[in-house]
Amino acid sequence: MGRKGKYNNICTPAKDEWKVGLYVRLSREDDDKKDESNSITNQKLLLEKFMEADEEFKLIKIYQDDGKTGTNFNREGFQQMMTDIRAGKINCVIVKDSSRLARDYAGAGDLVEKQLKELGVRFIAVNDGIDTFGENNYSNDMMPFRFVFNEMYAADISKKVRSSLDIKRRKGEFIGAFAPYGYIKDPGEKNKLLIDDKAAKVIRKIFNFYIQGYNQLTIAKMLNEQGIPCPSEYKKRKGLKYKNCNRLKATVYWTYSTIHRILNNEVYIGHMVQKKSEKISFKIDKRITKPEEEQIIVYNTHEPIIDLHTWEKTQIKLTKDTRISNKNKQISLFAGFLKCNDCGRAMHRKKGKKGKYYYVCGTYKTYGKKQCSSHMIKEDELIEILLKDIQRELVLELMKEEIIELINQNSYICTKNERGQIYLNKLENIREKYSKRILEAYEDFKEELLTKDQYLSIKDKYDKLEFEIDQEIIQIKEKIKYSKDNEVINNIWLEQLKEGKISELNREVLEELLDEIVVYEDGTIEIHYYYSSIMQDIIKEQTGGI
Repeated sequence: MGRKGKYNNICTPAKDEWKVGLYVRLSREDDDKKDESNSITNQKLLLEKFMEADEEFKLIKIYQDDGKTGTNFNREGFQQMMTDIRAGKINCVIVKDSSRLARDYAGAGDLVEKQLKELGVRFIAVNDGIDTFGENNYSNDMMPFRFVFNEMYAADISKKVRSSLDIKRRKGEFIGAFAPYGYIKDPGEKNKLLIDDKAAKVIRKIFNFYIQGYNQLTIAKMLNEQGIPCPSEYKKRKGLKYKNCNRLKATVYWTYSTIHRILNNEVYIGHMVQKKSEKISFKIDKRITKPEEEQIIVYNTHEPIIDLHTWEKTQIKLTKDTRISNKNKQISLFAGFLKCNDCGRAMHRKKGKKGKYYYVCGTYKTYGKKQCSSHMIKEDELIEILLKDIQRELVLELMKEEIIELINQNSYICTKNERGQIYLNKLENIREKYSKRILEAYEDFKEELLTKDQYLSIKDKYDKLEFEIDQEIIQIKEKIKYSKDNEVINNIWLEQLKEGKISELNREVLEELLDEIVVYEDGTIEIHYYYSSIMQDIIKEQTGGI
């Protein structure tokens, strides 16, 4: 005759019918424990020894999850165990302690006190003294509290891990599992990045292709045609156990998004930008994108693959629409430069009946005159106008030598000092936001919307953040103050300025000189040069402000 346990309202099986499934689990939550008691091997030894003391147990299978968190049930070993339970293969689950089963209070309670009970499954947590088959077991009464403590422990460990990783991030240490494509981890210092020469060549090729006028999709196709493995495939071929969760299993080639991410990644100019996203909580795997002011940015942490001049040109071009004009992958001379004055859309190149090319508004081409007018301009006329205007811009015969001298002596063109000033402004903006949050918290405290402790907690948090920002600001200011690197980046503009003429237009010349060309409805154009404001300032200075 069977007996009933406190947590089991079904009839007890015969003495030799306990078909046992042992469950063992290990994760990062256990990293702070100094002994080896939680290792997979030792868990198995403990459970097998426990079973030897009672002949009623018959081992059916050992289920294992190594490196899996207990804050959710998305574990292969656990899911297999539940499948076997429902199939009637096992009717008793034994674990070292309740935290091995789960560190989710609500989930663990529902599993043990409802699901397993309804399925007639006995649950034993050896070190906790829990046995749902036993009567009047004090440890069973304490089981809900065990589940709460297990979750609290996981939350505390998660908080400590995040804090520890943030400290490393703020030091400029790389904390990712795999180095970004183009880099490898330093064998002697795993938080430092070194250039991977083979992959770095591909990175430089991508940036050069883009500056030449090829768009992201075309670059991806070109790399695929050349047989160059994409980043995830490259890492796998190097023997790394890399897995890209955002990539389909069948995707082993370059894509638009891969190229786009590379072109926007500051790691390639030597800066470490981390904590771009974060898990919603220690119990939920879904990640959310962090706002820029909450991301951790440390400058000049490793050797850059891309120079600053190339980077700046790339960022400017990313705002433009550059397209391949024909099947031969030839880029239109003005691709990405022409813009309709009225709707702001890019101008599209078309071929006329006589074989000559002209440009029309992209909106007009797609939707017709109800949305915008044609803004039509002939390509040969555009070339003629632009060539004359560039000559006029370059020559300035009376002042050419003085202009060259001034450009060489001053940081009108992007230098390391100017770049440092950009970063300084960015840091100061972030600091201002932190100060504003402290003030807002104080106002809420005065209006009794926050308690004193809540206000002081918020103030303490942002005071620390302000201090960290202040330290970075001091470092950047020192670099700006003492830097002697004021050399102007060598470029085609200066070379051709010194020559005083340009004989023909090509993509290389336009990339160096032009920002954009605005086309008006009547076909007139407005030309914007990269350095036009610089030239105007110089001229004004030389002519006494005329």
